[in-house]
Amino acid sequence: MTKNPRWLNAKIPKLLIFTKGMTLIEIMVSLVILMVILGAIFSILNMQQSKSVDVQATSVLQTDAQVALTLFSWDLYMAGYGLANNDTSIISTNNATPTSSDNVRLHGAGLAFESGRANWSPILAAVQQSNQIEVFRFADSSANLNVNDTIIIVDQAKTLIDSNLVITSIDTVLHTAGEDTIPAFTLTLNKTVSVGQGTIVFSPDRNTYFNGVTYTINNKKLMRANDVFLENVEDIQFAYGVDLNDNGVFETSEWFNDLNVIPDFSPQLLYQHKTAIRATFVVLSEKRIPGYQYPADTINIEDHTYALDVIGRGFKREIVTAIVQPRNLRE
Repeated sequence: MTKNPRWLNAKIPKLLIFTKGMTLIEIMVSLVILMVILGAIFSILNMQQSKSVDVQATSVLQTDAQVALTLFSWDLYMAGYGLANNDTSIISTNNATPTSSDNVRLHGAGLAFESGRANWSPILAAVQQSNQIEVFRFADSSANLNVNDTIIIVDQAKTLIDSNLVITSIDTVLHTAGEDTIPAFTLTLNKTVSVGQGTIVFSPDRNTYFNGVTYTINNKKLMRANDVFLENVEDIQFAYGVDLNDNGVFETSEWFNDLNVIPDFSPQLLYQHKTAIRATFVVLSEKRIPGYQYPADTINIEDHTYALDVIGRGFKREIVTAIVQPRNLRE
């Protein structure tokens, strides 16, 4: 038997083995899966961003409403400050129609915001039934009282002593206190008063103090006199509590939406009984919130009920309420 040829016994080199690549179909499937994953991630991020915007809008809404209500409550608290109890301290207009909000005018409340415009000075010596009082004279002349100023006198506990006093003349003097001399003015008034040393005299800004400061809504802006106090306000409503039976509790029957419907109402009545003011704001988000719907078709506040249209229901709302007892409407 013949031997195999030599070339058959030669070692045959191993063939190179190539890894099989991805087919076009596999690549397309992979891309589809990747797009699904990226789409899911984008949806989650978009949802979180939307929630973040909603939370931010709601947070700003709540903060603005609470700050505004706090400042407004101070005006309510100061209503009637320094006014005699037969003077009008509160005037309100009750609007129960669907398109109208309440408004209120507060007299004597100007010191809450306009204190920088109110000149004041301590009385340096006690007097009895005199039309002249001595007050401290400040080095800054703009801080001193002037002729024709209408002044109010309160004691150190801020209790009214006299009001609607007018300065008819002013003399520059030196007040002697022990071994010291103090720069002073002698104020001549239009009537006699009895006051003690340390009592405070002040002359508030007449426009806001005596004429009253009005809160009202104009084009969804809450106005304090002619200034914008808070934007995006849909409604403001007031109710007035008067403890007519003097049992220390504001019963349901002792809350009124209009001052004029309080039995035997007069300006003095608010001083004769414990009195409170309930104020409620409805504040809107600045913009519509996509996909959001206010959970009710109507809003009911005090005696005011109004319907929300389709567009209006897309705004978030914060309803804030405060009950304030003016410090001065008491005997």
